[in-house]
Amino acid sequence: QVAGVIKDLIEFDRANAVILIPGGIGEKEGSENLEADLRERIREAHRRDGGGPLFLGGNSLGVISHPGRYDTMFIPDTKLPKSRGEHARKLCFISQSGAFIISTLSRMPWLDPAYALSIGNQIDLTAGDLLAYIKADPEIEVFAVYMEGFQPCDGHAFAAAVKETVALGKDVVFYKAGRTSEGRSATAGHTASVAGDYAVCENAISQAGAFVASDFGEFCDFLRVTIPLRGKSACGNRLAAISNAGYESVGMADSIKVNGAELTLPSFEARTEEALTKILSDNRLDGLVDVKNPFDVTPMAGDTVFTDMIVEVLGDRGIDAAVVGIVPLTPAMQTLAPGDGHRESIEDPGSIAQLLPSAVSTTDKPVVAVVDSGAPVDPLVSVLRAGGMPVFRAADRAVRALCKWVDVKSRFSPSP
Repeated sequence: QVAGVIKDLIEFDRANAVILIPGGIGEKEGSENLEADLRERIREAHRRDGGGPLFLGGNSLGVISHPGRYDTMFIPDTKLPKSRGEHARKLCFISQSGAFIISTLSRMPWLDPAYALSIGNQIDLTAGDLLAYIKADPEIEVFAVYMEGFQPCDGHAFAAAVKETVALGKDVVFYKAGRTSEGRSATAGHTASVAGDYAVCENAISQAGAFVASDFGEFCDFLRVTIPLRGKSACGNRLAAISNAGYESVGMADSIKVNGAELTLPSFEARTEEALTKILSDNRLDGLVDVKNPFDVTPMAGDTVFTDMIVEVLGDRGIDAAVVGIVPLTPAMQTLAPGDGHRESIEDPGSIAQLLPSAVSTTDKPVVAVVDSGAPVDPLVSVLRAGGMPVFRAADRAVRALCKWVDVKSRFSPSP
């Protein structure tokens, strides 16, 4: 029925914009003629006065638009709770796969995009069209883009739009599917995509200034840092690695090099070392740990002591960024939500959940937190995240993501 519906929409001017939900157009064997016919009808309409309607899709799951106050994805709130109300939303999510959007939002509900656009087969509107248009929106600061293939010439247009977006001081996190012959074959059957050469695409988008992810996990990790670290400065690659667990300190040190990017672990300034030594001595911890970088502060350090040491490290002129590992199982810290059977409260003003975001907010250096434990400390993660901090559940992934952030931002951030 699609061909007849589109014919009526165009001939009788019944819509300004159309979301094509149906799949199979150009994906199913034998549908090539239908796709070619629809594309030609749409092109002819665009050549006329008024330009005819714009089409998104086919095989589009739909659109979530908070500024437009509509949601055409029709996923029930019981399966995907939706953000409500008026508040700042920095993210635009553009994806050929609608399922990728909703799966990602289900795992990471804090992403809360202003726009989530499932573009499907790009029978009319393309990824390049959308990024080129939305990049100027002053409310949008980060773009998350999942692509399987570009329409002819649109890869170049998309790369140009990425470069222009980055020049505006915004971030683009990008994942391209179809790196193998099997993957390329799968994309053709999913969104009728021309997968193209993966290496060429990866290099072009990287050189335009995007965060190019090598897998789904890295894509999510780049979003974990780019959104909360908006406004922070990439002034250098000198990292302070701090944790109350020795294994995290070692894991952080092992993760400072990623695909040509590198962080360093310099010694602290004499003033910083002296201040840290005094804090340890005053709290009878000097017999347990030495001051060095990476800095294992031991699980005996309480909330205030731990935070005080982080403040001293962030004040070090030889430190540009920090990763702070909080293994929350220590009884020395308040890391649990209020409840029966314990006296801890992450709502207490003296808890690490309240102290750390407040301390980090006073510096323009990027700081990433790690909470490597299970479900009982999910509320701690939520409070830290609500306080504006990137939060990871594994130290090695945190360091690698920050390493990439420092590398990309130092090379492509516009000059002040």
